Amino acid sequence: MKRFLLFLFILFGIDALSIVHPPFSIAESFAQDTRHRVASTIIADGLAQLPARNLDVLEQVMGEIVGTGPEGIASIADMMLPSGQGKNAVFEYAIDGLTNYATLPGREAQRDIVRQGLQTAIDRCTDEGNRAFLQNQLSKLSPASQVVKHSAEDLAALAPNARAMADFRDKVTAMKPKKQTSFLLKTLKKSDDRQLRVTALELGGDALAEAVAKDYDRLPVDAQTDVLRWWGNRHDSRYLDIVLPAFSSADSTQARAAIEAAGRIGGESALTALIKALDGPYADAAKVALTAYNGTLTADALTTLKEKGIVFTTGPSATSADGTAVAGAASSSSSSFQRAVLSQEEAEAGFELLFDGISLDKWKGNKTSYIPIDGAISVSAQYGAEGNLYTTKTYSDFVFRFEFCFLQSGINNGVGIRTREGVDAAYDGMEIQILDHDAPIYKDLRPYQQHGAVYGIIVPEHVTFGELGTWNTEEIRAVGDHITVTVNGKVILDGNIREACQGHNMAPEEGKPNPYTVDHQSHPGLFNREGLISFCGHGEGLKLRNIRILDLSK
Repeated sequence: MKRFLLFLFILFGIDALSIVHPPFSIAESFAQDTRHRVASTIIADGLAQLPARNLDVLEQVMGEIVGTGPEGIASIADMMLPSGQGKNAVFEYAIDGLTNYATLPGREAQRDIVRQGLQTAIDRCTDEGNRAFLQNQLSKLSPASQVVKHSAEDLAALAPNARAMADFRDKVTAMKPKKQTSFLLKTLKKSDDRQLRVTALELGGDALAEAVAKDYDRLPVDAQTDVLRWWGNRHDSRYLDIVLPAFSSADSTQARAAIEAAGRIGGESALTALIKALDGPYADAAKVALTAYNGTLTADALTTLKEKGIVFTTGPSATSADGTAVAGAASSSSSSFQRAVLSQEEAEAGFELLFDGISLDKWKGNKTSYIPIDGAISVSAQYGAEGNLYTTKTYSDFVFRFEFCFLQSGINNGVGIRTREGVDAAYDGMEIQILDHDAPIYKDLRPYQQHGAVYGIIVPEHVTFGELGTWNTEEIRAVGDHITVTVNGKVILDGNIREACQGHNMAPEEGKPNPYTVDHQSHPGLFNREGLISFCGHGEGLKLRNIRILDLSK
């Protein structure tokens, strides 16, 4: 598909609706997809991923939304609040994106679906402002509407036009690999538009990385900065000999980008350079990069940091040069980040620290969108199995404790338990909701979707959170079929999953609604005896810390 929508959202900085399993009342007669999702879930999942950072995810989302049919598209318009409240940005841009998508050549069938959906929405819309918006969108789908075609040579002048970005991607992907690399490198050298340069880098692979390294000195400073970030995101250690000298760049933005990239790339030389940078003009950036460092801080590094007044309280993942564990050390109030440790009570009970404030060694999966910063995991992962972070071990009965913090309204994530990699934990396991459920966008939230719910199975007691930025504590206890969830010291859910669905985790007939579950969906993995624990990525703006577990099966 023409991938314009990413740039549209980046341009306007739209905050997306973030709920992985929806509160919306779209007819349940819609067919489920391969992930057991009805249309309402598909719509909510799609909105939760906007703005999409990954263009492949964006392509999938747009196709899935159109695939829900006219009623699914109309349901997005139904979510719009009265126009005077000014809170419809995410819905308006989603609809605008769909209409632009449908006007592209070869999308005649999708165009008809979107047209029917908009007409349905107009017919039942009672707000004049929203109705005018929808009618304007419908006018884009008239036969007279023409799609503007642009040559690749014209794109730099057209940027940041979203349609031009889409044309750019299509032009590049149609090229032969050798010509593609040459064209992308030329774009980096000549374009003044950052979105176009970032898109060029996203389209390039190892061939472009090598070509850029050879021509790095010929790139403008802004393009060099984009390249440094790109290498960092790729965790590409081949070009540290270019990244590390950029620490001393006269351009402060470039220097900071190089420091951030070194932390993401990791390695002994990067660690040495970052520690040295603590004495330089960008010490603040170096501190952040060290907390997100892609590797384990050695005993020698910890000693050096201590000499600089930065003392980590070491945890299980701190190791000496010979690989042996380092003894615990006192934390320093002069450090804004420190390793977490178990309390004496937890240590005596047999708890294990799963995240010590710095290392993700006990986790696997998406370590790009779950990044340790200042002693906490900063989450930017989107919906889908590829967005999840998983424990390296499996668990059956356990006590799982962690702290969480919402950085913006409407944040959604979840804890998958007894699940597998590459599946939807809410159905192929259990998902305990992490959700800022009192945000205005969730006014129609269903009870089984609140924070702390065993999604679709057991309804929790409603909990009220403090202001954004407040840290909350949570404990999930799973013993056989008995699940207990405690938030900020209060038990909000205490129930038996088998009793809750009368032993029927599947519908009597495949493809039929399940009359035994509160969401009327089948949950084939509900009674899994053991599995992984995961954080299920549903959007940006969540922080996690002090994560530990007691394995009760031992």
